[in-house]
Amino acid sequence: MNNTLAKYQGRDLVVIIADECEIGTDEVIKSNPFQHWLSRMNQKQNKDILDLRSVKILSVDVYNGRICYIKVSIEVYYNGKRLWDVGFLQGAAVAILIVLTTIEDGEKYVLMVRQPRPPVGDVNCLELPAGMTDGCTNLVKKAMEEIREETGITDVKEEELVNLNVAMGMECGSGLYCSQGVLDEEITIFLLERRVNVEYINKINGAEGGIEDESEFTRVEVVPYYTAHKISRDMKLTTGLLFYERYIKSKET
Repeated sequence: MNNTLAKYQGRDLVVIIADECEIGTDEVIKSNPFQHWLSRMNQKQNKDILDLRSVKILSVDVYNGRICYIKVSIEVYYNGKRLWDVGFLQGAAVAILIVLTTIEDGEKYVLMVRQPRPPVGDVNCLELPAGMTDGCTNLVKKAMEEIREETGITDVKEEELVNLNVAMGMECGSGLYCSQGVLDEEITIFLLERRVNVEYINKINGAEGGIEDESEFTRVEVVPYYTAHKISRDMKLTTGLLFYERYIKSKET
């Protein structure tokens, strides 16, 4: 095993890299997932409360030359008692709720994508377009990128996107946790709302997208707004719909 040091609350933190990782120590420490997690741990409110003593890197997943996921075992104590120590580091992500309203009859739809999700045993998972930020701090840019990659929509302008997290009173850059017991992922949900004709919906429905080099294969599916939550188990969708409803109400008052 290889050891190195990182900074935690102004002191040295021992970081141990398992031999199985087969990746450079410095590369892991400088990676976006590790730095994102360490910056969260280094927040002032954690000082003298979380006693972080060491971190062991158990495995590292690399895609297209970049570190995407890190599995860690953390020796950390809270009020003298050791906490659950296994975690998966991924970092920030964005998701986009795309609401389409037809010009002809005013019916609302949600543009979603289907894609294989082996971790949940679903070959046809229905969810919002979404993706990791890979360390990019321009979340609007990343949202536009994901829309383009997963849906094929290329004409989105920055001013069209609404940060629903911020609209709900959250600080800019504060994401939503989805499984904080083991995963550090935090998601920012954006809204893209458009008025379109029925012909547009028929044309885009079924369009294929994704990035093959990243093992991503998506297919657009436009679903009725009021039934979307019944046919999708995606928590990003459920939260996005809640935020959207409250956002619309706030504009009416």
